[in-house]
Amino acid sequence: MKKNPFLIVSSVVSLLLVGCGGETKGKCIDGGDHAYVHHEAVTYEEKNGTAEYYSCSKCEHLFDVSYKEVDKVPVAPPNRKIILPYKMEGERQETIDNTVIGYLSCRNEEEAAGYLYTNRGRTECSTKSVMISWRNSGSSGSYKVQLSKDSSFSKIDLERATTSTSISLSNLEPSTYYYKVVDTKGNESLVDYFTMNPLRTIKSTNGGVVNMRDLGGWETTTGDKIRYGKLYRSALPSTADVPLFNELGIKTEIDLRIKGGSADQIGDFNGISPNINYVIALGEGERYWPQYDMILEDQYKSYSKGYFDKIFTLMSDEANYPINFHCKSGADRTGTLAYLINGLCGVSYENLTKDFELTSFYKSPRWRSDIQGDGATYWFTDTGMMATGDNVHWGKFHKEIMEKYGDSSKLVSKAILNYLTSYCEVDEMKIKKSLSILLEGEAYLDLFAK
Repeated sequence: MKKNPFLIVSSVVSLLLVGCGGETKGKCIDGGDHAYVHHEAVTYEEKNGTAEYYSCSKCEHLFDVSYKEVDKVPVAPPNRKIILPYKMEGERQETIDNTVIGYLSCRNEEEAAGYLYTNRGRTECSTKSVMISWRNSGSSGSYKVQLSKDSSFSKIDLERATTSTSISLSNLEPSTYYYKVVDTKGNESLVDYFTMNPLRTIKSTNGGVVNMRDLGGWETTTGDKIRYGKLYRSALPSTADVPLFNELGIKTEIDLRIKGGSADQIGDFNGISPNINYVIALGEGERYWPQYDMILEDQYKSYSKGYFDKIFTLMSDEANYPINFHCKSGADRTGTLAYLINGLCGVSYENLTKDFELTSFYKSPRWRSDIQGDGATYWFTDTGMMATGDNVHWGKFHKEIMEKYGDSSKLVSKAILNYLTSYCEVDEMKIKKSLSILLEGEAYLDLFAK
């Protein structure tokens, strides 16, 4: 009798469904009349090698490579009637658009300048979902997909129910996830796992908010890391985004726009939901765009003081999180505030610039400076100003804040702290509390050493 590989369940280490074996007339062992029996090749990898069999897709019987029926055994080991046809085995599941991945892979300024210039028309990049699918082999039609950040599933981090044999998971916090599929009969699949890109862009639906991403995930120069799920930045949201904001658990919406008086400011100033705390950062009637080097100008000093005090008061109270802040496009005012917050956390200027320039792929071009080139080579100019943008002064702004408020440490975080505390007179304790909420570690405390 042919050796049955399923008798030694412990030797089974992986399963892979491969190509179709075609259609064959015949009856299965249970006498079912399958006029055309469709077979799929099933490979079980054992300690002693690989044994190939064919499985009837309409029942649980196996055939050897010559289509000779073998004993009636399950297609998978006991309690493995839910089969994962594709094993990820730690493979990175990219939710980031390939164009964005290309930009993040640039190794130097010259490559970044060339990439941004040649891709300047790609402004509507999307965020993808993680797809998980499985095969029903005699189990029930109701399933739960369970995800955990540890292989023992001591804690279920996410559970989704479905009656389908596939599921699309959007807006996961980047991590290594272990997952399995279970049904109402107690059957479950093998455990598989996947990894993710640390950049977390947010996928909206029904033409909702664009240019939205999590400020978390960036590493600091001190080896710390910003927590996911605390702060989000975006373009102007609408009531269509309420389900998304609820999914993310957002409690506070900070609007950075001027209230009225400009076509650029058209929009609802009542917030997107009565269940989300809506805060307008600027005072009534303050004609001030809090972006780039404008926040360093003395004529707007009183506005800057009130603006940043209100923002850091909100950020110093953990009950207000998660927070989303936005202007209209989520580019300039939003980009400036993201620079100050992530820079204060200790993110390097290079990575702060990457976060800023990501808007080029989700809304409209935003560069650290103007780009020039000869068709073969491209470079950023020394002006720190994007000539084709209206007051886009990213490089100039960074240079000025470092010159005016930096010290011998040359740390971006120190220059930003000095600007906020000495110029804007933001309470140092509010800043310290904000950083304790945003950062995983406590290296930020060195910033406050006298």
